[in-house]
Amino acid sequence: MYTRPKGFTLIELLVVIAIIAILAAILFPVFAKAREKARQNSCINNQRQIALAVNMYIQDNSEMFFPDPKTQAWGNYLASYNGPTIYDCPTKTGKGTNTAPEYGLNAYLFGKAMNDVQKPSEGLLLADRKMEGASGNYALSDFTADFDARHSNGVVVTCVDGHVKWEDCKGMDGSQIMARLSLSYDLFPAYVPYKFADAGFNPANSKWNQIAQYTLPASCLPADGKYPNVRLDVDAYNDTAYGWGDYDGYAIALFDPNTTFTANGAYNTLPNATSPSLTANAICLAVQGRWAWGDSGQCSRWLYVNNNTGTPDVKLNISSVQNPQISLLPHKTAHMTIVALGGKTVYATITHGTDWGKGMKVVKDFTSITSNTLVGLYRTVNGNGQTNFKNVTVGKF
Repeated sequence: MYTRPKGFTLIELLVVIAIIAILAAILFPVFAKAREKARQNSCINNQRQIALAVNMYIQDNSEMFFPDPKTQAWGNYLASYNGPTIYDCPTKTGKGTNTAPEYGLNAYLFGKAMNDVQKPSEGLLLADRKMEGASGNYALSDFTADFDARHSNGVVVTCVDGHVKWEDCKGMDGSQIMARLSLSYDLFPAYVPYKFADAGFNPANSKWNQIAQYTLPASCLPADGKYPNVRLDVDAYNDTAYGWGDYDGYAIALFDPNTTFTANGAYNTLPNATSPSLTANAICLAVQGRWAWGDSGQCSRWLYVNNNTGTPDVKLNISSVQNPQISLLPHKTAHMTIVALGGKTVYATITHGTDWGKGMKVVKDFTSITSNTLVGLYRTVNGNGQTNFKNVTVGKF
């Protein structure tokens, strides 16, 4: 009688190998995600410990953040509060220390008083920072370039109050990451706001109208050849069921000149560099939405910087999606912020409810317009509607 030899046949062996390969193909991505999740948790813990050390430093130094170390890493200030290993991100180089931290501290907190942070639970303190090109103080100073979405396409972010969170930034470039984080975090959290009166307006026509002008406090104007960092914040919304966001628009202007505003643009004409409906020679931030039937929405957002010479810089974004929420629907606040840094750089963010945000940046010398002394608020609406501008604040930082 024939007896089959012990062992596997070639076909059986190939089947087993194929099964193992299939299981490996299924499980390896799971293992990789689990490994990256562990690294992400390690970074969350690292940043939490660093935030604790920063707050200990503040308590020991008259409630002040440490000054800009210039050519030294910001982590050097914390050498006596923690060890060097917590500055290392395991997803990055594996070599980070307090002298070369792989996390960036918000540069706009250097030398500031803790009491000047308006909302510690929203104020950005730390975040994953790109190491490429990092030098000097290793701080976060360019919010359109420095964030590193290295943890499963997301960024680990820490606030001044010490809480840490991972933010999903999949498929986003630098300016989009800035806009995404601006929805939940204050990127310039330390300043002393000067509050203006609220403004309300029911437009008599469908053109762009000036709603209000305010005089800037002296602290926000240049002195002795120095140009301060200035921040302008405005909340705008339409509280009537009419208007529906169809060609509705808001605009704010920093360093507005002492000139009379002329409403020379129709409601459906967005101001632009070649045919501005708003004032020239200022920093203008505007948003205009259009809500059309069939649930299609469109929104234009722009940042306009003109410094009396040359062509104004305009950052324009137009979105068209099957979602009316992208337009300026009534009862939903559009929060608008302009940050003018030292006469050289402008950041601007616009958020509308929780639906979308947009961040923009212009690098341009605007020192020639900083002698303009006004803040201007503008509005257009197709139809009726009470427009409200609230929480209008400006501050030096």
